[in-house]
Amino acid sequence: MGDCLKKLDSSSLSKECLDFIKFHDSCKSEITSNCAGKEYTSDAILCLTEWTKGVEYSAECQETLPKPAERKQPRESDKLGTDAKRKADMRRKYKNLYF
Repeated sequence: MGDCLKKLDSSSLSKECLDFIKFHDSCKSEITSNCAGKEYTSDAILCLTEWTKGVEYSAECQETLPKPAERKQPRESDKLGTDAKRKADMRRKYKNLYF
């Protein structure tokens, strides 16, 4: 799949897409050995940064791994979980007031 991506005209690809390809090319051996089946998927970054903590990676791979500060905002499901917890707390509070 990576070879197919390299054949694309890179001038038409976004910086994010080029960074994605560079990451997978740089970390190919790490992904193959630690995250089999995750090649060229968004799970590869998660696998190397979260699921396989404590594993040493090559310098080239480490350069392309996203830094913790670069990671995206919390997932929407995390926000919903917090909101759901707040609503449940409010229901319990008002239930105790009236019953």
